[in-house]
Amino acid sequence: MRVVIYGGAFNPPHVSHLLAIQYLLQSSHFDQVWVLPSYQHAFDKKMVSFTNRVEMLRLMLQGMEQVEICEIEKEMTVPIYTYDVLSVLSDRYPDHTFSLSIGADNLTESYRWHRFGELIEKWGLYVFGRIGHEASVIAFQEKYKVKSLTVGPTLPSISSSEIRKTLSHHGSRNHLNFLIIPTCLPLIKQLYTRPEIMLFGYGKAGKAVKAYLEKYEEMKVGVWYRSLGDLPDYEEIENAIWLICVNDDQIQNVSEMLYQHYAHHIKPEKRNDFLIGHLSGLHTDQKLKSWLEEGFQCFVLHPLQALRDENSAKDLESAYFAVSIRDEHKAQVLEKLNQRLIHTKNRFFMLPHDQKSKYHLSAVFTSNLSLILVGIGIDFMRQAMHCSEKEAREKLMPLLRSTMLRLETQSVAEALTGPTVRKDLTTITQHLNLMEELELISVANQEEQSVSQIESLEKISKIREIYEKILLFVFRKDQEMLMKLNLE
Repeated sequence: MRVVIYGGAFNPPHVSHLLAIQYLLQSSHFDQVWVLPSYQHAFDKKMVSFTNRVEMLRLMLQGMEQVEICEIEKEMTVPIYTYDVLSVLSDRYPDHTFSLSIGADNLTESYRWHRFGELIEKWGLYVFGRIGHEASVIAFQEKYKVKSLTVGPTLPSISSSEIRKTLSHHGSRNHLNFLIIPTCLPLIKQLYTRPEIMLFGYGKAGKAVKAYLEKYEEMKVGVWYRSLGDLPDYEEIENAIWLICVNDDQIQNVSEMLYQHYAHHIKPEKRNDFLIGHLSGLHTDQKLKSWLEEGFQCFVLHPLQALRDENSAKDLESAYFAVSIRDEHKAQVLEKLNQRLIHTKNRFFMLPHDQKSKYHLSAVFTSNLSLILVGIGIDFMRQAMHCSEKEAREKLMPLLRSTMLRLETQSVAEALTGPTVRKDLTTITQHLNLMEELELISVANQEEQSVSQIESLEKISKIREIYEKILLFVFRKDQEMLMKLNLE
C-alpha cells in the first residue's frame, strides 16, 4: 500500500490542512493518507496537549475512510526526527511504501531538518506550494536533483498562529468560521479562547506587553478595550492574570468598572487564584482600592523599559520588572508571577510602595531627560558642521554608544570622561564664554530678530544655565573649582 505521511503541529487544524489531505487522496500516487500530529514541536514551540490535537483531528477527519491518524510520535523518545519516524514506520509496516508530504515553506528551512537529504532520497516527497515560497521549489530541485519529487497545488495562506491570536483576543471571531472545520470549531474555541493573561487597555503599553508575552513567553493573551464594546464573559477570563494597561489617570476608573462588573462572580474558593494588577511606574495599588478592600490579591508591575508599541517587544525580552505587592500577599503573588507571567528567573525585583516616586524619577531621568542633554549636544554639532539634525546625530552616535557601554561595567564616576573629570578649567571656561557670547550677540540684534530667533536666545540662556548647574553638581565638594569658575 502506498501511504503518504502528512505531518504538522495541527495547533489547531484548519481548512488548509483539510484541503491538503483531500488533494493527497485525489492524487494517483497514494492509496492512504496518514496524518501525523507532532508530539513535540520540532523547534520547541508551545502547543496544546497532544491528546487535544488528536481529538481535533478526529473531529475534522470523521467519515474519511482513507485517512488515518498516526500517533506513533507519542511512543518515541524526544527529540523526535522525521527521518526516525519514517524509519520506524517502514520497519513496522514492510508491505507499505511511504512518502512524505510537506509545504514549500519547509524547503527554505530544510537545513534545520535531521538527515534531510537522506530522507528525501529514501522516501520521496510531495510538496505543496505556499504563497511567497515559489522559488524554493525550483532551488530545491536544482540542489537535490530528486526524481521522486511531486509538486502539488498551492494551498491557501492560512496560519494556525494567526487563528490562535484571534481566538485569544476578545472581539469579533466570526470570520474564523470560514477557516476552521465546523465539526471541531467548538473544541477549538474552548482550547484557544481562554487567555493566560488578560489585558484591559490596548495603547502603546498594552501593545508592547501583548507582543512580548506572545512572542517571547509564548502565552495566550486576551485584550479588551472600550471600542470593542462589551466586556468578555467572566468564564472566558477567570483563570487569567488581569493587568490594567491604560493611562495613569484612567487606572482607577477601569479598576472600578472591572470590580463592579466581575467581583460578584468570583467565588470564595477562587479568590486565592485570582490576581489583578496595573502597569504604572508611579502609582501604587491604591488605584485598585475596591479590590484591596475586599481582600483580593493585587500587584503593580512596571517594566523598566520605554514602551512605544509592539516594536518594543524585543526590548522587553531583557528588561527587568519592578513589582510592588502588599506584605501579606508578597510570597504568594510573586510565585504566581514567576510561574504564570515572566518565566525567566531573576527578572522581577521588589519595589516598596513608598519608593515608587523615587524609582519612577530614576527611570524618567535615565530614559527621557538624558535625551534632552543629548539633544543639546546634537544641536551644537549641527550648528558647528552646518549639517542636518540626522547627520549630526550619526556623527555623535558612536560616542554615545561607547559611553553607554562603559556604564555596563563601570560606575558613573568611573565612566565619566572629558573636561569635568580632568578639571580642565580652560576648556570649561571656554564653553561658558561661548554660550555667553552667543547670548550677547542675540541680545544685541534683538530688534531685528524674528520669533524663532528670540526663542533661540531663550534656549541658549537655558542651556548655559543647565551647564552651570551640572558644574555646580559635579564640583559641589570642590570649593576651589567653584571659585575659579565663579559659581559659588
